Amino acid sequence: MNDVHARRFEARWLREKSFNGTVLEAWSRVEADPGLTSIYGKLNKMHAEFHDRDQRVMKKPKKRLRKAQRDLENVMAGPMNDEADAKKKELAELIEYLLELEEIQAMQYSRATWLMSGDRNTG
Repeated sequence: MNDVHARRFEARWLREKSFNGTVLEAWSRVEADPGLTSIYGKLNKMHAEFHDRDQRVMKKPKKRLRKAQRDLENVMAGPMNDEADAKKKELAELIEYLLELEEIQAMQYSRATWLMSGDRNTG
């Protein structure tokens, strides 16, 4: 599987609050599909649905992070009141969460690269 665009399970998905529901819904759909008879086929279909959801809903942490940072800058540039304070806190928490997702993704990719390329110190 040397495909550059190989789809792999994204560890950051596990941090999404709605991911368990997504798994259950995907399993229900593939279980009801008469064209899918093997577990392998069902799991591949579910995996494809997860990646589709990642593109449509989760929109990659970097894109969501940039939007949250712009929104925070706009709130900070506006008038200061209780509503703005609550929005700042909400956006700051979202930014922290998205940075955590980005870190999880970077760790997963670096580990995958290390496993494929090996350690140059051993030889």
